[in-house]
Amino acid sequence: MFKNFYRKNSGLRAGLLVSKTRVLLIIVFLKPGEQPIIKAVYSYSLSDELTLSACCEAVKKIVKANNYRHVPCYCVLPEMDCQLLLTEPPEVPENEMADAIRWKVKELIDSSIVQPVIDIFMQPGKKMIYAAIAEKTAIENIIDFAAESGLALTIIDIPELAIRNVVDYLPLVERGVAFVLLRSNEGKILIVKEGNVYLTRRFVIHSDTNKLDALFEDDIVLELQRSLDYYERQMGQVSPADIVFAGEVLEADLFNRIKDNFPQKVSSFSFNFLKNESTLTVDDEDHVLTLGAALRRDVA
Repeated sequence: MFKNFYRKNSGLRAGLLVSKTRVLLIIVFLKPGEQPIIKAVYSYSLSDELTLSACCEAVKKIVKANNYRHVPCYCVLPEMDCQLLLTEPPEVPENEMADAIRWKVKELIDSSIVQPVIDIFMQPGKKMIYAAIAEKTAIENIIDFAAESGLALTIIDIPELAIRNVVDYLPLVERGVAFVLLRSNEGKILIVKEGNVYLTRRFVIHSDTNKLDALFEDDIVLELQRSLDYYERQMGQVSPADIVFAGEVLEADLFNRIKDNFPQKVSSFSFNFLKNESTLTVDDEDHVLTLGAALRRDVA
């Protein structure tokens, strides 16, 4: 997304997430036409005792001990350090488009992003442009971490494109998929088809218990119905045949009630499309995003 730093023709890849609270490294073996394999998962929670610098030293030892040096590293920015905006392209020459978009969206950038770095990519099916905004220091942290640990930084993706990468490997129909990523107090809906992100939106989950309970049902059903309606009516697309939920686990009764509101096939995300040789379970949102970074195909 933000820059293609390095390429190497190797089956091994590293997916890396570096946030203010956590570092996650996933090593995968990936060959065209073969089932991806998770070789190892390393997770570190940052604290006063385990600083980012100390964590980098720990990863450096892992890289050296396992001969991961110069393995291509595909990174993903944490949600808190980036923002995705959709805007109409200004009427300027193509070689001036990036600068014009940067000027156009500067007033819409989240206040938490102090030093924004902006990249752009087209929304398929309509003449609209996505502006991906990232915190400069977050990008610098990733670049420094990869370099110090001995990995070969290849690209830095935003979360939406990391999810796109995962969806690309799912055995779904050509009509695409609505992918719903859940947390305790918010969610994200993406509609992905043929390797393209057509629609993405965030929504708030209204729950007094900070858990995905019955109060959540109305939020997700309404937001998902709105997204599917916009996708069909405003973008002229056929509704996806599949809806996939990932992240926070829903109770069976709640999940079944949500399913009853949609004619599509509704399922929970699983990693059955790959082989897991590691000792850790790949189950939460950060794992989905980091694995998605590592699974990136050679696309925009």
